[in-house]
Amino acid sequence: MFAASLLMPKGVVTGAITELKKKGYVSFPELYFIKDKLEVSISALVARINTLIS
Repeated sequence: MFAASLLMPKGVVTGAITELKKKGYVSFPELYFIKDKLEVSISALVARINTLIS
């Protein structure tokens, strides 16, 4: 989790989460766009999002 915190700071991921919450759903293309933007794996991104919304 330490690496995820460094690669995906809370402020950056929270901004992306806020945009997705406005729509009310998340699609795979959106997740993969964020993954590519942050240059991380999809599993790391999903794990980080889960830790921030829990």
